[in-house]
Amino acid sequence: GRSTPALIAGALMAMAPAHFILSRMAVDYLFPAPFALGWCLLFLKALDRRSGAALFAATSVLGLGCYSYIGAVALMPLFVGVTVLLLWREGWAWRSIAVALAGFAWPLIPAAWFITMHPQMLTSTLGRYGIAANQLDAFQRLRETLTPWFISDRANLYFSFFSPGYLFVTGSGGLVGSTRTAGVFLACSLPLMLIGVRATLLRYSPSSTLLVAGMLLPPVAGSVVDEPFSIGRAITMVPFGILLAVLGIEQLRGRTPPAVLAPALKVCGAIATGIGLLYLIYRAASGDLTPGGLVVAALGLAAIGLAYGVGRARSFSPVVAALLLGCAWQYSSFALDYFGDYRARSAFWFNGNLKGAVTRIVAEIDREGTTPEVLLDQGINRIDWYWRFHLAELGRSELEPLLRVVERDEMRTRAVPAGALYLFPSIDDTLRAVVESRGMALVATITDPGDDESGQAPGERPSYVLFRAR
Repeated sequence: GRSTPALIAGALMAMAPAHFILSRMAVDYLFPAPFALGWCLLFLKALDRRSGAALFAATSVLGLGCYSYIGAVALMPLFVGVTVLLLWREGWAWRSIAVALAGFAWPLIPAAWFITMHPQMLTSTLGRYGIAANQLDAFQRLRETLTPWFISDRANLYFSFFSPGYLFVTGSGGLVGSTRTAGVFLACSLPLMLIGVRATLLRYSPSSTLLVAGMLLPPVAGSVVDEPFSIGRAITMVPFGILLAVLGIEQLRGRTPPAVLAPALKVCGAIATGIGLLYLIYRAASGDLTPGGLVVAALGLAAIGLAYGVGRARSFSPVVAALLLGCAWQYSSFALDYFGDYRARSAFWFNGNLKGAVTRIVAEIDREGTTPEVLLDQGINRIDWYWRFHLAELGRSELEPLLRVVERDEMRTRAVPAGALYLFPSIDDTLRAVVESRGMALVATITDPGDDESGQAPGERPSYVLFRAR
């Protein structure tokens, strides 16, 4: 049935490593994507039915999408530009273009009124993202933006979003948005995506143009801030990349593969199998057996089996099935790492085991039966947010008022009542010496899970220390 492409798209979207990680983090990076997809659906409906109402609704979705995430303020107008170009290409009247622009404009009226009443909000926001210094006037900001080196840097940043290694091998530069063991997309989706891109380039249609725009434009918005390989700022490209892969599958459906494909797969499979077995024998003879050779040999045998499948079916169905199975296999490997060693590798990037620290503080409060002050070091990034979040997670939000965020230098002179608890990073030896000199006693050391690279077993790597005033 025709529901099959939709099911495949949904499965590939759910398995896309970047989307999987960011959705589990529940961050606002993902919010523009539903608005972009909604615009596509409504706009295609408008083109199909020549409906002005659907067109107005499509661009209204883009206007509302500007409130979803700050990057959408740059992205949604680009999609409006695509809308206008397609309307012109399809021969719509200028009145229809005016309807489209009106649909985009009306949701922005409250934002325009707010910025008029609070102009400092706009300048401070731009300054916070490094777009322009607050002390520059409008002409100076424009001049700084149009310098050759600024344009060159942003062009390089834009093209970095299409690096094959970034998209299909390692993903984001840090461990917050990537495990570094998988790319933004699953590697086996690359051939399908390339076939989909080829189809959009060979034959014009409004839907194919929207797919290409959805893939190419999000990195434009992501390049406004100088942060290389930040998939969060361009995550809206992911659903469009998935749709291109599904288009690639549709292009292969019913097509007869070239006669050379099956023999080529057999030869490549035989070579890979031979290399894998020879390497396996070599490692076994040296007494240091590793699974690498076995994996290569298994892939070679799979290629040979695929060759026989292509020859018997006389279609690309075995190839598509093999690529989808490869996606499932890579996702399972990625998920095992995500729920395993990645937790330890990324702990530092997520402020360590703060959940364990808050849990231990709650346990100490319950054990003592008192409600002491809870002093948390200001050096822990957004510690007040994490305190409220983890308390809500534990169902103990009534303890929120106990929080006191203190600067490290403040602990030298601050009057600390007896029984107060103080949490700070374990690596801060200077602060530890200060609290010990004031007679505070170590209550607990909160550890992160261990990992193979650290050389420490689970529970051996300290993250935070908790002291109590006496």
